[in-house]
Amino acid sequence: MAKDSKRLEVLSSQTKQAFDETKQATERMKQSVEETKAQALNAVDTYFEFLNRAISSFPSGGTEFGEKLKSFSERNVVTIHQFMRQLGQANDFQEVVRLQAEFIQTQMKTFAEQATSLAEAFSKTAASEVKMPFKSSLD
Repeated sequence: MAKDSKRLEVLSSQTKQAFDETKQATERMKQSVEETKAQALNAVDTYFEFLNRAISSFPSGGTEFGEKLKSFSERNVVTIHQFMRQLGQANDFQEVVRLQAEFIQTQMKTFAEQATSLAEAFSKTAASEVKMPFKSSLD
């Protein structure tokens, strides 16, 4: 009986040790995943900062249409960047699906508004460009 008790203690000790080692390995993996995630989000931030600077430095042509196009591009890049950050912070697949559904719904509405605004600005720009040549020929 004492022999069985000793075996049970050894088995219990080995099980506890294996559990502790597994727990430590899991913690190291979690830490490694968090570090990798932070690096990936940092790379995303850097990319979007570069993209935003590139758009900001692009000439608009001095027209209302060009200015709106540039402004909408800058806002869209910021919106997508925020969405990517939110995805990076999601805790589970269900949250990812919810975030994506919200993003798509918001973007569809935003793109419709932007298309209407750009069409109006394009019409104004086109009308002013067409009037100018005729105006100078009449003078």
